[in-house]
Amino acid sequence: MTRLVSGAAVLVLALLAHGVVPASARGARPDTVFFEDLTFDEIRDAIAGGTTNVIIAAGGLEANGPQLVAGTSTDIVTYTSDRIARAVGGTLVAPVIAFAPDGTLPVPSEKGYVGLLEAAATSVKGSGFRNIFFVGEPEASQGSLKAVAQKLDAAWKNEGVRVHYVSDYSSQAGLEQKKYVADKLRVRLVDPAQHDAFVRTSEVLAINGRRARLEKLESEIAAAPAPQYGLALLAIKVDAAAAQIRTLLGRSAAASAAAAHVTGPRVLPTPNPFVASGPSRFLEDLTSTEIREAIAGGSTILIVPTGGTEKNGFHMAMGKHNFHTRAGAEAMAGKLGNALVAPVLQYVPEGQASIATPGVLSCARECFEQVVGSIARGAKSLGFTDVLLVGDNGGNQAPLSNVAAALNKEWEGTGVKAYALTDFYDKGHEYQDAWFLGQFGWDASVVGSHAGIKDTSQLLYVKPEDVRTDRIADSFTNTRESGISGDPTKATAEFGRIAIAFKANAAIAQYRALKGPARAESGDGGRPARRGNR
Repeated sequence: MTRLVSGAAVLVLALLAHGVVPASARGARPDTVFFEDLTFDEIRDAIAGGTTNVIIAAGGLEANGPQLVAGTSTDIVTYTSDRIARAVGGTLVAPVIAFAPDGTLPVPSEKGYVGLLEAAATSVKGSGFRNIFFVGEPEASQGSLKAVAQKLDAAWKNEGVRVHYVSDYSSQAGLEQKKYVADKLRVRLVDPAQHDAFVRTSEVLAINGRRARLEKLESEIAAAPAPQYGLALLAIKVDAAAAQIRTLLGRSAAASAAAAHVTGPRVLPTPNPFVASGPSRFLEDLTSTEIREAIAGGSTILIVPTGGTEKNGFHMAMGKHNFHTRAGAEAMAGKLGNALVAPVLQYVPEGQASIATPGVLSCARECFEQVVGSIARGAKSLGFTDVLLVGDNGGNQAPLSNVAAALNKEWEGTGVKAYALTDFYDKGHEYQDAWFLGQFGWDASVVGSHAGIKDTSQLLYVKPEDVRTDRIADSFTNTRESGISGDPTKATAEFGRIAIAFKANAAIAQYRALKGPARAESGDGGRPARRGNR
């Protein structure tokens, strides 16, 4: 096999010659407010420069009628939280929570949701943020967001940390949207369901029209949703939330002239209509009708990917694990042929954030196991018979095995089984290590175990804009502060493609071995293994 020895620095030079290097590769930092797309030192520097506000945004999977995908709430709150943060200023956004207490794959408040919100807030507090704002799109999440905000605010305000529930995003904005539809558009929608369908469909059309199935919209609705209406309706939410946050911060509620019309990049870029692609395997990209039809048609496997948000040197964004596990889960679903994929859970057992290493988000083992267990039970309720739990982080593996063991005891005799596919991580790393040693003679000291060749290559493959190629050498020469191991300057996107395939293949092989009649299944649906932090 031809040796792939071109490193990241050589790759950048070649791309520069053709004028196609992302801005991040030229030294400019990305135009983003999202934790997952920033490095730990970018977050650290932002906090030191006065960015001490953070939004914890809550989306969810819901049945939104036949015309909207299940992930509509997540789509909308991702878009609006971006605009709110920019309008307020000095504000970042934590990874958007893609699950809610009700709906598709619910995480009930008492069985993980409240713990997840508290864990997110605790992590950002540890990072040095002083004002924490909960913003939620699904109606089912509002009560939990309010209760957690009140509880934590009472506990932390003497430390100078305030926690607020942004109620106007839902209540005040809802009233203003109704007034806009009735008075400005002169559309009379007496039926609340029709009003909601008109508003949400218009909002989705403004964000990304590919996520609406207009041919499925009920014909008797009094007015046709349109993207121009959606932009105005989204602006109402953004303005209401931003005004409330400014008031809570002791500022004027009115927007400054400079912030009055914040646009920012599209959170969900519209796909190129001339590029053919198959149907998505992700639940958030499918309507509730499409999900039911897929399950009835034999897609009875659900993959539940878990990632992590942590420090990855100076050169990689905090959301590395989330992007890796999403790509790996998608590859698994493609190979299996009868599998769908749940949204990525970005909050997992990690070390606690600190002023020196901000942006780390940790959901301790008990919290994590509760959330994953609730997601898996939701999968069973939908009709999935095989629930595959995968994780891209070392700290996820034992808890996933615990969850699988508990669920299989609970589900005994039902025909439904959970599988902790720890080989996604364990064997995936083993295969990569053996391949690098065999192909190039690179041992563990060169390959590394964290943010080295393997991790950097995978992110170059799945989300290259989140690799600061101009900082790879800095990570390598200052490992004490960057916290990496190995030599990431040797990373390439092609290595990343191979690594994702190794992980997916290892997980599928473990699943088939555990499920096959020739082998007795262990109670936890997985196998014990030695692993470190990677």
